[in-house]
Amino acid sequence: MKDGIVWASSCAILLETELKRMKTKNNQKMESPLKKAAPLEKSRTSPPAAGPVTKPAAPAVAKPPPAMPAATGRTMPEKATLARAIPPSTPVKLSPARQTVTEEPTATPKAPAPTSTPVAHFEFNSPSAQAVSVAGSFNDWEPAATPMKKRGQGKWAADLTLQPGRYEYLFVVDGQWIEDPTAAAFAPNPFGGRNSVLQVKRSA
Repeated sequence: MKDGIVWASSCAILLETELKRMKTKNNQKMESPLKKAAPLEKSRTSPPAAGPVTKPAAPAVAKPPPAMPAATGRTMPEKATLARAIPPSTPVKLSPARQTVTEEPTATPKAPAPTSTPVAHFEFNSPSAQAVSVAGSFNDWEPAATPMKKRGQGKWAADLTLQPGRYEYLFVVDGQWIEDPTAAAFAPNPFGGRNSVLQVKRSA
């Protein structure tokens, strides 16, 4: 009988102990979600980390418009008054300004004074000659450059316009070089003979 009572009390103690253990376990299970939620709630409510605070830019202050100048007691120009006095329908004729043109005296070109160039006269007498010409320093000693004309009675003549100066010359008679027997002066030439000399003077 005692053994049964002991066994029953032991079972009651074990049962009570088991119930306490289960109750404690259930309490721990219910506390764990609350503990997990607490940090999350704490992270949500915790303020952000302090950093450099940037001040907002001051708003731009608009400058007030410049004050209008005070009205003065000046009167309007005469042109504006005239324009207002004349009705728009009345055309205004303006006379064009006269321009005075001063004519500058023009110099009248003077005609150059006529200059007379001396004329040299050459004459040679040879009735039997077939062709006579005169050659000298005035025509580079070309025999055929200045032919002479037959004037009759065996006379041959030629007129040349020459500048004042000294010239040497010879007659070419049928291919032969002959000096002028009527020349006023003579000058030796490189061929052992002499050339006739003509001095042309400036005409008055």
